[in-house]
Amino acid sequence: MLGGGGALVLATEKATEAKKAKDALGALGLSTEAWIAIGAGVVVLVLLAGLGVAIWYVANRIEQKRLADYRIGKNP
Repeated sequence: MLGGGGALVLATEKATEAKKAKDALGALGLSTEAWIAIGAGVVVLVLLAGLGVAIWYVANRIEQKRLADYRIGKNP
């Protein structure tokens, strides 16, 4: 368990790491708006990938049911 001083040191270290990360991103020369656009693009790609997986899952389930029906002669 951290004491009051230990928590302050930990918080200071984390703030310093965050500042270093922000400075590193700033060194790339991209504005905040550009980073937001990149983040939005990543979110859209993740959502599209999730939608693709959902479509594949449903299509696979339909195919399995149709194949089972075919095997018992229900769907010639």
